[in-house]
Amino acid sequence: MKKLLFLLCFILYYSTYAQDYKITYKEFYNDKESSNLAKKIIANKNMALVMNERPNEQAALNYFYNYEQNLFTTEAVLNADTKIYTQANILESDLKFIITSKTKKILGYNCVLAQASLNSNAIDVWFTTDLNIKGSPRNYGSTLGLVLEFVVNNNQKITATSISKLKKHKYNLKVPNEITLLNRLDFDDAIYRNRFTNITVFENDTIHFSNKKSTKIGITKYASGTVITKKIKFPKLSSSDQMFLDLTTFSQGDAYDRTGSVFVILPKSNQITFLSALEKGIDQVPAYKNEYKGIVCTANYEPYIELMRFFTPFGVKKFNHITIKDKNWREQVYYRQEISEFNSLLSDNEVIIGTYIGNYDANGHNVSLNISIHKNMSANPGYNFVKPLFNTVNILEMAGQGYPTLFKEEEGLKISFELKEEVKNASLRYTTTGHGGWTTGDEFLKKKNSIFLNSTLIHEFIPWRVDCGSYRLYNPASGNFANGLSSSDLSRANWCPGTITQPNYIILGDLPKGKHTITIKIPQGEPEGSNLSFWNVSGVLLGN
Repeated sequence: MKKLLFLLCFILYYSTYAQDYKITYKEFYNDKESSNLAKKIIANKNMALVMNERPNEQAALNYFYNYEQNLFTTEAVLNADTKIYTQANILESDLKFIITSKTKKILGYNCVLAQASLNSNAIDVWFTTDLNIKGSPRNYGSTLGLVLEFVVNNNQKITATSISKLKKHKYNLKVPNEITLLNRLDFDDAIYRNRFTNITVFENDTIHFSNKKSTKIGITKYASGTVITKKIKFPKLSSSDQMFLDLTTFSQGDAYDRTGSVFVILPKSNQITFLSALEKGIDQVPAYKNEYKGIVCTANYEPYIELMRFFTPFGVKKFNHITIKDKNWREQVYYRQEISEFNSLLSDNEVIIGTYIGNYDANGHNVSLNISIHKNMSANPGYNFVKPLFNTVNILEMAGQGYPTLFKEEEGLKISFELKEEVKNASLRYTTTGHGGWTTGDEFLKKKNSIFLNSTLIHEFIPWRVDCGSYRLYNPASGNFANGLSSSDLSRANWCPGTITQPNYIILGDLPKGKHTITIKIPQGEPEGSNLSFWNVSGVLLGN
């Protein structure tokens, strides 16, 4: 009787025992093994745990499948101390696969091909039911069986390299107790933000024509409130990191398109910088030809470095009450620009970041500015030499800095500088926009920009934008003309209302140690009455 009872217990135990398996995978891209992913599955007939081991700076995602309860739980390991979770229905969250008649063997197991489409990407999975377990190395296909190969667009492949039975192991296939579940949107946003460093510079600050001081700690206003600055400490950066500016603006009262600039000043104990002009007045910095103050470098002075040239649109948000049929105005303008060429300059450095919008409105513009840093992403070689040469954007216009009308002279703008050592692979980061907003002003005329290095012409082009009409929905207050056009539609001298003006990168080659000159020539138009044509140009020497 005891033997019979023992035999019954033995049979009952093994009939309910869920054998655990370990499946390991490797990832390939264009048939080359990727080192960025280590993936394995621990599974039995009731549950599966999919583990993704990624580099420290990326959020590792682990998937818990409970097939009895039809629950799919995703765990994101943000860092050593933080894990977040979200949950979904397994069947509802899977793709709609079509099972084909194609078969093949993987690691000795019979596999069937199933196919689906995800965001226009072709998904092929090879799954087996031989082991009576389910699981997938990606979060799709686990309802079919055990996926041993997952292929995207026929060039990204995750394939099983080993399958083994487990007796005793350290893995817990169940979701941890007492977790807080996030909705999918908040979960994905937390992962997204964990993957980069974000530096908030300005948040809903006002740039306007007013002598009111900022009430926010760390924010300083200059030039009757048309320039705002903040001191920022940057982390250590490598040449392979990518860095972006994110700027958001909308009108709080100003209806016109305005010149804007995001800039950086590096305080230096042994040099005059543009900070002196901000704090003590434009007369504190050297003048070019005794007239144009603070626009070119000298032996002991550096102009500020322009990171982004942007232009506000005609009254977005504040003037959205202006109605035109079939025009649904935007609520704000979002500008984003990469500034990774300045990594070496900003790395582990405390600098002053500022933003300027030229306007004479008491309510002006609302501004938010962030800088995001994304580790080890860039394939472009970095620069370890950065020297600001010139900048004619008169950001202290409302504090007495004159308009840059210097191109009316035949010589144009001539900058002399000295290199203490050779600079390899030098480039000029050159940003240019023409202004003079009447019919024959330079804003609406094609004018050739010619750049000379040591008196030799090295580059010339006509800076011109023909895509301004693409941004009509950001310009509710733009004037409409009798011919059916709006002011914001008109092509301009390298800018449009509501856009960024991209810098040009002009190759200079290897520059030897010693003295050099760069000359900029533009056939600037003559004034008409009180109307002036002028050119805002900025140049930074980059190299190694």
